Amino acid sequence: VLASAAAGAPNNLASRASVFVGREVEIAQACALLDRSDVRLLTVVGPGGAGKSRLAVQLASTRLAAGAHPAGVFLVDLEPLRRPDQIPTEVAKALGVAAPQGQAWEDLAEAIADRQLLLVLDTFEHLLDAAARIPLLLRDCPHLQVIVTSRLRLSLADENLFPLGGLALAPVDAQAAEARQSEAVRLFAERARQIEPRFDLAAELRHVTSLCRRLGGLPLALE
Repeated sequence: VLASAAAGAPNNLASRASVFVGREVEIAQACALLDRSDVRLLTVVGPGGAGKSRLAVQLASTRLAAGAHPAGVFLVDLEPLRRPDQIPTEVAKALGVAAPQGQAWEDLAEAIADRQLLLVLDTFEHLLDAAARIPLLLRDCPHLQVIVTSRLRLSLADENLFPLGGLALAPVDAQAAEARQSEAVRLFAERARQIEPRFDLAAELRHVTSLCRRLGGLPLALE
């Protein structure tokens, strides 16, 4: 299912069954970076379970809705790949263009050319040998922007790092109202109600807050 056609630009962002919770500050900060002409490569880096992929998809959806990339916004899941040389073919498949042949990266650059695209390369950490290809792709495609998610930085001069940790937690001495509004507690409560609609956060707030703190606010752990 593609994202809303009202957004205009071509895309392959599937609708999500669950609600995206929190990260308003991070989304705003990342969008501000991508609005800069000198930011072509943004690497969302953080530990496993921090929600890098989900943040990147939400960020891509936000950019799509804003009309920031008229030629399209495309997500490329790299997790199933086992070799760096498989990346161009996977990107071409997401874009709906002909599969690259002998000079795969060069063919991909020719297919993108001057299109104003946003590519999200999700889960890059096991394919780092291909990292040096990204600046060359950006050089040959002057209106391309790339978001990468990875547990490890790409160690590129053109890379703009966007570290991601756990969801925001309320201070230890926070009042109940503030604790309920913390991102980590909101996510826990949202997912808990999907399983048990009668879940009463007010009754369980002390335990939920303690659990969120012990798990460092990591979304995957909370879910």
